[in-house]
Amino acid sequence: MRVSRNPILGLSQDIVNDETLTVEEAAAFLHVHPDTVKARARAGEIPAYKPGRKWVFLYSELLDYLRTQRPENTPTRFHDSRPSIFNLRAERKRLDDQLGRVTKSKRSR
Repeated sequence: MRVSRNPILGLSQDIVNDETLTVEEAAAFLHVHPDTVKARARAGEIPAYKPGRKWVFLYSELLDYLRTQRPENTPTRFHDSRPSIFNLRAERKRLDDQLGRVTKSKRSR
């Protein structure tokens, strides 16, 4: 695949066409306070550029940053991690099988 270059800037067309965000926009995108964004940018934790007095963020780089921040075993959807009564019963049985003992029910049958 050939990357087209901007003849004026000498940059790849993908970088030139990428949406730039201000500190406030980046903070809204990352769901953090703008001061947190600035501190992380200064520390080099967030990909950012400071061509003058203000920070500039590329949307695609922030998206990549977010993707690397999610632990591998974390579910991608919130409701996947919420236990249901069926999951709890299955988990109880699995743990009882591993421990080799049976948990007595509090109910009398």
